[in-house]
Parts: sequence; C-alpha cells; structure tokens
Amino acid sequence: MSRTILVYNRNTRRYERIREDVYDGTVAVPYSPDQYVGFKKYATERGYRNAVQKEYESKLDDIRSVEEAGDFEDGTIVLDWTKTNEGNQARATFDYRYTDPNGNLMYRRVTGPRTRGCGYDKESSAVSDVLDLSPEFRKSFYDQLDNGKDFSVIRRGKGYAPKFEGGIGMSAYRGDLPKAGYVLEDVAHNPKTDVYAIRRAKVKNMAKKAKSNSKVGWDKITRRRPY
Repeated sequence: MSRTILVYNRNTRRYERIREDVYDGTVAVPYSPDQYVGFKKYATERGYRNAVQKEYESKLDDIRSVEEAGDFEDGTIVLDWTKTNEGNQARATFDYRYTDPNGNLMYRRVTGPRTRGCGYDKESSAVSDVLDLSPEFRKSFYDQLDNGKDFSVIRRGKGYAPKFEGGIGMSAYRGDLPKAGYVLEDVAHNPKTDVYAIRRAKVKNMAKKAKSNSKVGWDKITRRRPY
C-alpha cells in the first residue's frame, strides 16, 4: 500500500530534499581561502573541512529534532510589546499542545528573543523567531516541503535547514498555514499585547477525507492516520 507521509518512523530518513540542500551548501562546497564557514575564513583546506563538517552535523541535528518531533495539535502565540529607545519591540511566547511518539498529549512553552532595531515588520519577525523554536510545528511544514510544496513563510536554500521567514507581515502566515493544515486566528489586540491562536483547519469535504484515509492507511507505529 502506498504511503504519502510516514509518521514517527525513525528508521526512515525523511526530508531527503532538505538534507541534500544542507549538504550542497556545506560539505559539497569546494575549498577556497576566501570561503567562509560561519564568520571565519580558513587558511588551510584541512581546517576548512573540519569546520564545515561540524557545521553540517549541527544542521543535521536540527533536522533530526524535527524528524523525531511529535504532531502539533494547537497553540497560542502572545506578543508582548515594550517601548525602547529604538521604538516598540516585541517578544513572542508560544504555548502549544502536541502528541508525542507514544500517543500522549503534551504541553510546551517556548519564548523567542525580543526584536531590535526599526524599519521592518517586528510582529511577524517575533512570530517567526518563536515558531522556529517548536520542532513540532516546523514538522507540519517540513512534511509538506518534502512532498514538493512551497511556502512564502518558509526560508530555505543551500546550506541550512528551512526556517520561518520574518518581516513579511502576518497576512502571509494567514495565507500559508492552511497549506499545512492549520489556520491562524486573531484573538486579541491592544497596544501592549497581540494574541493569535493556531488551530487545525476543518476539513470541509468529509467524503474526500475518508477517501484519502483509505489510501494512506494507519501508521503502524502510532496507530494514527498521517493527515
């Protein structure tokens, strides 16, 4: 029986396209004395190769954390605004629920860094920073990227694992989340706080959903359908 997405199977190397992008932008790059690894140049090829291998392994660890993450269920993003000498700055806190590989419903809170500077959309930047801290939420998008979908809210390219894009406005997130099976809802807004909820998108056509389920089948590990 064909499968479109495997869930919680650590023996399968998911996200091969993402892994290839990381490889092509790190280990596969030819040595040059002018080539940077991070913010440093290396006078010898041996030093360069050692550094780039460490960078490659670090990025693979990031991808593995998403591969082994649970399934995101729902959550709430709260943005706290503070006035500074650089203008109003935002910090986002993300409280969310997810189902772990054993089928248990779990809770987690992550808090992103406070924005700095001016001249860009700080709201979506704070949101992107905190979403990057949730491997469970990133997994929802990685699964779709691995199946060929693209998102305006995802920054991807050679040499790094895909991350959420900041400074692009919340409308971009409203438009892209349904592609990953979720919706972004406005909860509350005032000068000091913005609150958003992320929920699973409702499936309008239940017959279509049932047909999809029959093709995909149950996951043998979690006993859940991967949709």
